[in-house]
Amino acid sequence: MKRPLSPFEQELVNAMDEYAHRAVPPPFNATRIVARERQRVRVRLSIAAVCVATAAGIASCVATSVPGNGNKGLPVVGNTNTPVSVTASPTPGSSTASASPASSGGGAVGGKVSAGPAGTVPIWPTGATSSPFAGSVPPVPEVTSIRVGAHPEGGYDRISLEFTGQAPGFRAGYVAQVIRQGSGAPVSLPGAAFLQLTFSSAQAHDDNGNPTLNPSPTNPVSVSFPELRSYVLNGDFEGTVSVALGLAAQDGFHVSELTKSPTDHVIYVDIARAH
Repeated sequence: MKRPLSPFEQELVNAMDEYAHRAVPPPFNATRIVARERQRVRVRLSIAAVCVATAAGIASCVATSVPGNGNKGLPVVGNTNTPVSVTASPTPGSSTASASPASSGGGAVGGKVSAGPAGTVPIWPTGATSSPFAGSVPPVPEVTSIRVGAHPEGGYDRISLEFTGQAPGFRAGYVAQVIRQGSGAPVSLPGAAFLQLTFSSAQAHDDNGNPTLNPSPTNPVSVSFPELRSYVLNGDFEGTVSVALGLAAQDGFHVSELTKSPTDHVIYVDIARAH
């Protein structure tokens, strides 16, 4: 199959055909024809170059504007692009990772936070702190996971609780004795000091009464980190969830909130390794 003639070739064929059938040579200018064809080629090459450059520029813009570029899979703290690390947790019966902000000094609730260089112990208050529930029920926020993490680079240990729906209100403070919410029965929790976390409105079960934590840590879970030694779900009663922490000492702590989406919230507590 023959290929189609180019405009230049077709014009030459037409000119030669006209020349062959006329007694007087036609007034065509071969030099002008060649120059015109070369101009067409230059225009096509210029258009192709512009297209290639434009495509490269668009690709570059897309690559640099992707949210979280270079930090794929990492969550975002405080609705910024600050990357966070993920620390594996060896605790049986708990999830295996906990979100950690790049700086241990930001986002505290209920008190001023001070932290030194990496590897030093942060200076946090030991007094109770709280934040009220700002939403409305139903639906009641449900706790769906509890994660723990050791952070030697920041000088603290962490426990984080994830909630679906809305972010609950909370209170965190030291207590002399851990008891079961509702019954008042004492809980034997490993540790020398006890930090009680209370979340409301919140629940650790779904509308059918099934636990939303699997497994549900209603019995103490040993952690054996330098500061965080254990934790227990010591209450899920009348819209209030209670989680108690067994610690090495009554050291400073701070509470922060992370909003992963409008229906996915994390409240985490960092406890300084001040011993």
